[in-house]
Amino acid sequence: MKKSFKKIVSAVLAASMTLTSVMVVNVAPVTAAEAFSGKATINAETVKTLFASGLTDGNELGSGVSIVNGGSAFSYKANNLKFTDGSAYSTEFQIGNGNEKLSQTLKAGDDLGGVVEKGLKIEAAKAGTIKIYAGLGSSGVMEAPMCLVDAATSKVVDAQSLINTGDAKSKVYNTPTFTVPAAGTYYLVQNGKVSSINLAVVELDLNGGSAQTTETTTVAPTTTETTTETTTVAPTTTTETTTEVSTEAVTAKVVVDKATVKVGETVNANVALVGNKGFNNYTAFVEFDPTIVEPARNNLPHPHPDHTRRKGRSRNNDTGTGRKQEAK
Repeated sequence: MKKSFKKIVSAVLAASMTLTSVMVVNVAPVTAAEAFSGKATINAETVKTLFASGLTDGNELGSGVSIVNGGSAFSYKANNLKFTDGSAYSTEFQIGNGNEKLSQTLKAGDDLGGVVEKGLKIEAAKAGTIKIYAGLGSSGVMEAPMCLVDAATSKVVDAQSLINTGDAKSKVYNTPTFTVPAAGTYYLVQNGKVSSINLAVVELDLNGGSAQTTETTTVAPTTTETTTETTTVAPTTTTETTTEVSTEAVTAKVVVDKATVKVGETVNANVALVGNKGFNNYTAFVEFDPTIVEPARNNLPHPHPDHTRRKGRSRNNDTGTGRKQEAK
């Protein structure tokens, strides 16, 4: 705007020198930067070509962004900054260390509590976001608070931290993004005089997407009907039948009436169940060596015509009754 004004004045002077009559020219007054909406990127390399000698208070960087500087001119740096998203920049303009009276612990909703001495001024025509690529200019500082302030209310609307996620030598910085809640004038500052800020890129996205809106919904009243149902159930009679099954272990053993026998003698072998509490009958098999003993008929009827049965095995079907074994 200032350059345009000078051009207009020069044109008027030149024209008045060639005319013999008096010419009256109406010139529009010079105003502050117009509020910006849309997307824009402010790069330090471009800023350096516009303001080579440094940045002073009121310098307009474009897209509604200007410098706030209550001290000496901000200089330029060449730090080859690296960032967590993989990008890197070699030129930055410095926002000098200041704002000492502003608390380092400011958060969204807090009163600013002082005057902005150094920072950026943003004229936003719509809500959106401001993202910065910047480094810390003060030696040994790994993190510094920053905040976005509503100039009309002096309220902090967003607070972030600029952080070196690397180390003192291998510096890698995060990229803080500040939310602009609505159209208006804002200040972006490093509060509390922790470190100067070396700005490489400022990205503006002011399209109204992040505006804070209040939605009111009117809901028609509803009626809830409650129905109570009573049910009468006829009594029923249940007959239970219980079958008891013993789970105790049952073992079988063979009891003989002689410990030693001679050839031709008969020994009585009784099969008994120990722990029997529910078996009415059972089948028992007695294994023996047929070269030593052979079964002999007792007083019980035998189901097979020959008395030897299977070779080497004798069976008893009656509870507690054994077979006589005859020694060979």
